Amino acid sequence: MSSQDRRLSPEQLRWTCSTSGFSFRSTQEIPPLKGIVEQERPVRAIRFGLDIASPGYNIYVSGLTGTGKTTVIKSFLDEIARRMRTPDDWCYVCNFRDPNSPTALSLPAGKARVLETEMDDLVRYLRGEIPKAFESKEYEQNMSALVRENQEKQQAIFEELEETMRKGGFAIELSKAGVALFPIADGKRISPEHYAKLDEQSRGEIDSRQEALQQDINVFLRRAQEINKASREKVNELRRRIGMYVVGDKIEGIKALNAGLTRVQTYLDEVRDQILSHLDDFTEEEQKGENTPPPKLEPAPDPFLKYQVNVVVDNTDVRGAPVIIETNPTYYNLFGRVERHALFGTMFSDFTMIRAGSYLRAGG
Repeated sequence: MSSQDRRLSPEQLRWTCSTSGFSFRSTQEIPPLKGIVEQERPVRAIRFGLDIASPGYNIYVSGLTGTGKTTVIKSFLDEIARRMRTPDDWCYVCNFRDPNSPTALSLPAGKARVLETEMDDLVRYLRGEIPKAFESKEYEQNMSALVRENQEKQQAIFEELEETMRKGGFAIELSKAGVALFPIADGKRISPEHYAKLDEQSRGEIDSRQEALQQDINVFLRRAQEINKASREKVNELRRRIGMYVVGDKIEGIKALNAGLTRVQTYLDEVRDQILSHLDDFTEEEQKGENTPPPKLEPAPDPFLKYQVNVVVDNTDVRGAPVIIETNPTYYNLFGRVERHALFGTMFSDFTMIRAGSYLRAGG
């Protein structure tokens, strides 16, 4: 060992911080540190960039992993976002006029989930109440009256035709195949065998009279069709009135919850009209019986899916503007996607399978 070498003890190799210069006894007494340690210039640059509200400006941050880049930027953004307006919710609903082009609706934050719940409750309510309405005594009495009215009108015009045919020398019968005429003589029908034995002049006279009466038959058939059409319209109006009694108040209640939202009001009006024109969707289960056809390989489409609400952006719990961090900025993660399901080798989709991306969730 030379004269310049000196032996050190283990205690001399370990640095010890003196606590005499601290004004606290524990770090729990110190408030949390805000910002980045020894990063004053980047912090000023970030704040300057975030204060630019004009479009077209972006901030790019680069640095070593673990230096707190994401943490400090998110803290700055959270501070700014809390002072901003909470963006609207977004949802997709069925476009009844063009199901391949669903309708996008924007609602105040938290309203989309309410609309979704209300529509689900509406369908559950109608599936129970509409069948009951069509089993009511009032409905049965009105239907019986309409059927009786139709039968009386049909019978009246048939009796008129029957009298016309009798005067023309023919008897008449109605069948599923149409109207059949039979020549009569001395109050009795002429059988096909007797007709075949008649001379040519007699047969020609019968044929001429039958041809002349064909116009009356055509008039009868048109009148019968008009009576049936008018009867069907009355039945449809009765069903619509009964349906409106069940549907109307429920739809009006949902509209009241969305007062001032014009597009939502229009959508709810379309829902009401769709339900009233498809009341069989809510009663077909009651009509199924022993004659139900065997099940098909392909499942029947859900008739109530068109009344669902697909909420793609839900800002119910957001206070201020949302801060979205996208760690995997693929095309679909940024701009959303339309999911598809496979069924028997075929891919299909609908408006309930639309998913939002980060761009839409950021709300502008």
